[in-house]
Amino acid sequence: MTKWTKNYVSVKKKAPKINPDPPIFDLEVRNPITYIRNWWKKIIGNEGVEIKVKVRPITTLLIVALVLTGTYGLGVITAFLAKVPYIKDVLPTPAPVVTPTPTTSPWKETAFSGTLRYSSVTSKYYLTTTSAEAITLEVPPSVDVARLVGKRIFAAGKYNKLTDVLIVSDISGLAILPTSPQPIPTVFPSPSPSDSPIPGQL
Repeated sequence: MTKWTKNYVSVKKKAPKINPDPPIFDLEVRNPITYIRNWWKKIIGNEGVEIKVKVRPITTLLIVALVLTGTYGLGVITAFLAKVPYIKDVLPTPAPVVTPTPTTSPWKETAFSGTLRYSSVTSKYYLTTTSAEAITLEVPPSVDVARLVGKRIFAAGKYNKLTDVLIVSDISGLAILPTSPQPIPTVFPSPSPSDSPIPGQL
């Protein structure tokens, strides 16, 4: 392309060289940290506060000592104020921690002795113990207890103290003892005369 200037000098501009065969894949990777830095400089450049901190070892130790002393002092003051009666109402009290208690099974293997009773109203057997307590007996059908009604028995099985029920696994009659004690005859030796003299007697 030719351009004529005022002095009639011709200037030729070279047309840009066009690559007739463009590349199949053209990748250009730029450093993302540069963009982040530029963005950060724009943000910081608009800020009006500049903070510079120089930390030296002795200064750091003094600051740590001051912080620890202040924390300890605050704890002592808080403990003292908690002992003052009228401050105790103002300060919050920590909630008590409730620990769950394990539940125990109400059933236990045991045995009772007492008098066997039958109630026709409830159609159940009861064992009245010496402490005037009535325990409900659940008797399996294989055990014959009708013959023991009104007698002293010994019943063993699983007992539930919440419901006062004894599931009988073994039952037996006890020997009937007399209500009043029977005296046992005893023979007392009687003195017999001796042929030898007793010293001190003449």
